[in-house]
Amino acid sequence: MRSHISGLERSAHQFTLGSITLALVTLASFYLHAHFAATAFAYLLVVLLFSLIGSFVASSALCIVAIAALAYYFAPPAFSLRIDDPQDLPVVVAFFIASIVGAHLIAKLRQEREAARVVAAKLQRSAADLEDRENRWRAIFEHNPAMYFMVNEAGTVLNVNTLGATQLGYARAELIGQSVLDVFLEEDRAFVCECVRTCLEDVGQTRTWDVQKVKKNGSVLWVRESAKAMLWADEQPIVLIACEDITERRRTELALQRSEAHLVQAQELSHTGSFSWNVTTGDAFWSKETFRIFQLDPQTVLPGPQLIVERTHPDDRSSVREIIDRAMRDPSDFEHEYRLLLPDGSVKHIHAQARATRTASGHIEFVG
Repeated sequence: MRSHISGLERSAHQFTLGSITLALVTLASFYLHAHFAATAFAYLLVVLLFSLIGSFVASSALCIVAIAALAYYFAPPAFSLRIDDPQDLPVVVAFFIASIVGAHLIAKLRQEREAARVVAAKLQRSAADLEDRENRWRAIFEHNPAMYFMVNEAGTVLNVNTLGATQLGYARAELIGQSVLDVFLEEDRAFVCECVRTCLEDVGQTRTWDVQKVKKNGSVLWVRESAKAMLWADEQPIVLIACEDITERRRTELALQRSEAHLVQAQELSHTGSFSWNVTTGDAFWSKETFRIFQLDPQTVLPGPQLIVERTHPDDRSSVREIIDRAMRDPSDFEHEYRLLLPDGSVKHIHAQARATRTASGHIEFVG
């Protein structure tokens, strides 16, 4: 509604200014004794000029005013709207056609120019929005606290974020355009090629693997890589790889494995087994040496108090049951000696010692 009123105001201003201009041209033509055709041409210029700055309706109204002025002031008989001279009539018709057609074409041109301006403004905003989104995603890619690589089918690095490059001791420019295999141990490259090939065969699915990478200075770090293939420009597949540095985790795992291996060896050498027993849930754990002492196979039996009773020498079973029952009633540390009677008839003397602990869930668990 507001734009409609604004359009009417512009048309009114156009018509008013145009009428004033036509009046000035009329006075000038009277003063210069201008020919009928010359005056018509001057009126035509005024109508077309104001068509550039207003609406087609206002230009049509100016055209009618101009024709009336030509007939009234310049076509004999003067001061009459009649046109008696047959030579003036074609001029008036030509003026009418030229002014209407010219005003219409100018109006169309103005509309198309306005539409083009609107489209250009939208494109400019879209380009700015696109650039802004691209800058935001580039910032996310660059400052993400993980290593990111983008490689093509051939394994060439198309892009890498700054963290990914610096973690390996490189500048981004040193990695982009190079084979991604250059940052892996030679013995792991076939494995990496197979992982990338698997991703390309199943576009959109995420694959994860652990592998070692080689820094520029020759040192090695463990990474967990999560990769997914996707279609890029021209439907060409690429692989996006996010890498997490798990070097410390691997070191901890290896240290734990070594500690467990040393514990197993120490128990074998000292013939000492370890166990745990959750009184509430009944869950129990025996070390390998404990199974060996009881001459049981950990693959075929589940450890527990009843298994101990079954292996205990008949003369000692009552005392063992008493220790187990007391532990269930009054969870406190205990120490006990008893004998085992094994299937081969041999007897072993056992010294058992356990400490009552409380788990994170509040259950009592004996560890010995």
